[in-house]
Amino acid sequence: MRVALLLVCCLVVTPATAQVKQGSYWPLINPDVWAQRVLQFAIVSARTQADITYRNLSTNVAAGTVSLSGVELRPSTEWVSNFNCYINVARLSVSGVPIEAVESLSLTASAFGVAVSPACLPPEFKPVGSMLRAVGMEALAIPNLRVDLKYDVPEGSLLIDASFSVQDLLSMAANIDLGYVSVDLRELSEPRPEVVLRGASIELEDQGLWSMVSPLLPAESKDPDGIRSQMVPGVAEEFFIGINGQTKLTEEQQSFVDSVGESLADFVENPGLLVLELQPKGEVAISADEVENVDALFESLAPRMARQSAVAENAVPVALLQKVIEDRYFELSNEELSIVANAMVTGVGAPRNLKVGRLA
Repeated sequence: MRVALLLVCCLVVTPATAQVKQGSYWPLINPDVWAQRVLQFAIVSARTQADITYRNLSTNVAAGTVSLSGVELRPSTEWVSNFNCYINVARLSVSGVPIEAVESLSLTASAFGVAVSPACLPPEFKPVGSMLRAVGMEALAIPNLRVDLKYDVPEGSLLIDASFSVQDLLSMAANIDLGYVSVDLRELSEPRPEVVLRGASIELEDQGLWSMVSPLLPAESKDPDGIRSQMVPGVAEEFFIGINGQTKLTEEQQSFVDSVGESLADFVENPGLLVLELQPKGEVAISADEVENVDALFESLAPRMARQSAVAENAVPVALLQKVIEDRYFELSNEELSIVANAMVTGVGAPRNLKVGRLA
């Protein structure tokens, strides 16, 4: 009888005891749990603007990473009906610096396996959707998309890199190097961003888009001589003339227009890479006042278009760089030293290295 009573007591007590042991206060103070809750709340809030679903969500606060997989978005816009617009993302990740890295802030956002249906395109881009369907493409396939932001807290500098590719159509890469970034808030109603620009570039590489689009274009827009002598100068004059009371293009503006005409004329005959660059001779401070002065801005920023980057065109031979890095200056002539020093200080033709460049 006593044995039976003991067994009954064990059966009654054991589930309760097990339940107590299973409970834990750790989730209440686990930063990863709180980060997931915040992100879930953000996603639920975003569902007021678009239908959003996903399969998995993971966070690692210590490493500064967040990832989502199996994401599907169906935006609600005025030109979309019947939910025929969708954006699928196989994997989306966002990462920053580890929590112990206190002197820099960085953010890297990457998306892989992105598919965008043509129905998502605004009305003015509907012909693009028609062309895609005509060649059997049901969606824009974007294998990878990446944005990198690196902010140096002590220096106040910001480096922005972005790149993406559209399968069988094109790839693009952009870079902006800002020596300093700030916002003037003395007038709260009119915040004024202020930056110091070191350089910027956009590279566009054709990977099939031109062969798709060119048959639909008029003959004059594919004629190299017409592009060089009429089309580009005509558009440029329409844009520049009248700005700040101009009656003709400045020397810097004419140089830019010539570079655009030559590059586009060569592109229609040999599709491939196009590069648009800003090449200031030094760091250029830009505020709202400077933006309004187009002439001075062109002179300071020195924009140009080409078929390859200035770095590729003006690359310093590796042998010369090696001698400077190894402190073998005596083996170089004054002219060679000047070339290497200029390349290292400006970052054009060699990796930017102010310390070594100034020594040279």
